[in-house]
Amino acid sequence: MALILKYLLRAMKYTALILLVLLLVFAVWWLGVRVYRYKVCVELPNGMLIGRVAVFDPKNYLWTPGVTLKLPDGTRMIKDPVHLVYFSKTTVYGTAGPLYRAQDDYHFAYRPDVGFILASKDWSKFEMLKEEAGELLRSTRTHTINLNLLGAYMVFSEEPDYRRTFCPLSIFP
Repeated sequence: MALILKYLLRAMKYTALILLVLLLVFAVWWLGVRVYRYKVCVELPNGMLIGRVAVFDPKNYLWTPGVTLKLPDGTRMIKDPVHLVYFSKTTVYGTAGPLYRAQDDYHFAYRPDVGFILASKDWSKFEMLKEEAGELLRSTRTHTINLNLLGAYMVFSEEPDYRRTFCPLSIFP
């Protein structure tokens, strides 16, 4: 009886080790799939990127990261959620602000040669950028002009002209 118990304990030790190795392999695979899935972004003609905030975002459901506007070097242009956004070949402009507090929303515009402009700081320059933006980008697949940021990301990431296979991405925001 003692001999059987000895063999069972040894078998349990190896089983626990095998399960631990399998769990580690699964975790590495899961992280790799997540990074591969979220590293794709959209590159607009003016160099602006639309991509995921990070691999994990603890503030969102199931830690799924949201979508954000990024500068060509990968830094986030706007920390708040973007509600409505318009894209042209030269300019990106729209409205952003904290969720569920519409009174705190703000308007922004970005063009590479001018930089990031808040309408509250310089209304005339903001209006000038909007007027000089030209024709808005359209998706060849859906013919949409303006969307929220997630919708734009999903539509334009399907088009080879805008799809970029790697976007700078951090693990946490």
